[in-house]
Amino acid sequence: MMERFVSENMDRILRDIGRLVAVRSVMGDAKPGKPFGDDVAAAVDVAARIAGELGFESSNVDGYVLEVNLNDKPDALGIMCHLDVVPEGNGWTTPPYVADVRDGRIYGRGTADNKGPAVCALYALKCVKDMGVALTKNVRLMLGTNEENGSSDLTEYFKRRSVPPVSFSPDAAFPVYNIEKGRYGKYFAAGWADAGDAAAAGPAPGAKRGGSTGSKAGSQDPGAHDGSCAARKICCVDAGIALNVVPDVATAVVEGFRAGDLLPYLKAAEEKTGVKFSAKSVGGAAGAGAADGAPGAGLPGQGGPAPDQVGAGVEVLDTDGTARFEITAKGVGTHASFPEEGNNALTALVSLLNSMPFADCAAVRALWGVGEVFPHGDTAGVAAGVAMSDEESGPLTLSLDILHMDEKGIKGGFDARCPIISDEKNTSKVLAAALAKHGLLVEDTEMVLPHYVPADSPFIKTLLRVYEEETGLPGECVSMGGGTYVHDIPGSVAFGAAFPDTETNAHAADEYSVIDELAANVRIYVKVILEMCK
Repeated sequence: MMERFVSENMDRILRDIGRLVAVRSVMGDAKPGKPFGDDVAAAVDVAARIAGELGFESSNVDGYVLEVNLNDKPDALGIMCHLDVVPEGNGWTTPPYVADVRDGRIYGRGTADNKGPAVCALYALKCVKDMGVALTKNVRLMLGTNEENGSSDLTEYFKRRSVPPVSFSPDAAFPVYNIEKGRYGKYFAAGWADAGDAAAAGPAPGAKRGGSTGSKAGSQDPGAHDGSCAARKICCVDAGIALNVVPDVATAVVEGFRAGDLLPYLKAAEEKTGVKFSAKSVGGAAGAGAADGAPGAGLPGQGGPAPDQVGAGVEVLDTDGTARFEITAKGVGTHASFPEEGNNALTALVSLLNSMPFADCAAVRALWGVGEVFPHGDTAGVAAGVAMSDEESGPLTLSLDILHMDEKGIKGGFDARCPIISDEKNTSKVLAAALAKHGLLVEDTEMVLPHYVPADSPFIKTLLRVYEEETGLPGECVSMGGGTYVHDIPGSVAFGAAFPDTETNAHAADEYSVIDELAANVRIYVKVILEMCK
């Protein structure tokens, strides 16, 4: 009966996914009964109508979660999906809020994350109900509203409702993610009245310790032409868009150099880091087009002569006198949960700047400290003193992902993904202390602790057995650096909905689900419900 049910209802499943996709359920301003705005509340209303059409009563719990129960028996299983989505962004080849069925896929924002799986879960409940199997336990489907912005919906919901004994969320991939690493992602900062006030005779730390940075430029110091680096300074540094994204581009504006001065340093840094460097003139030492000493003075687009390009392998002609140059580092971006797969443009830029001779000042010393804690290529937290690993969840990862510095201060952000053995004592407090040694103060040491459900638990064994029986694929437990909807829910795991090696473009343009995989999800959910609630 299950196979026939799925086959006969697949068109309705796709239709109902389309009904939800049509609602742009992006978080908005809170209103009475609508804690995440009108659009998210509209998606809840659509889901409630779909549940009613399938023969279920639903309960809207104060706008936080739409609850659908299979029966009135004691809970044995929870299924947790969410109806909110991230904004559509750019680059779509199909309208993001119109479900487009073609080539064995259904396209649209939310088709994979997480409206498609939510509809599949509703139809799985309907299939079990139609089968008429006598069950002694209940499955509770929870359709949430704030997964994309912190999951405060669940915090409020579980103040009002009990937590099911075990739950799964089809908001990741198969087979089973039973380990989600902890996270310590924070901002740090330091301020100073005026970077120029601290200028001192003699070179700054980067020049004194050029050998320790691994730079080959130290032996051919461009500063030798005038015997001093007192006029050289870092005007600003800018990199990063989010704590959880390793930056692919980073920029800095420096002052007091001629074009030819920069080339040896750029070449050495490029050879050392594998990141591509270039520089262009953005005005004279006075910072044409900007108030002298203002934060961000001398940035591109604020006047100055036509750019003089400087980079490894590029012929360079000196400009008359010294100038401000914007240095650009281009690396390879990636998600912060696997920083080793990218090449961090920011840490490469810091490495370059710390190899160059600047006047000693608070800004230069702060940047030196950043480089000491986050040296380029160290994605395991060795320099920060937090490197650790365990057999179940693997190694800690650490990435510097944001840095903004001007003549008034510095603010940066990092992201650490932490294995089971991590806690505040051996991770967040250690990292905060490492930064504090350099006058860089972290917001706080509170961290998200790891989430772990033992692989030999009966629940996990049931999920893996059903997955293997339905797909013929090997079932295993997997650890992830990211977090899912169930991270803070005891006994709960991520289970589906995407199949291994399927890239659904979740959070990107042209998000989609594979239709055959959606059908398989319904069958898998049905079998799990029968196993857990019989």
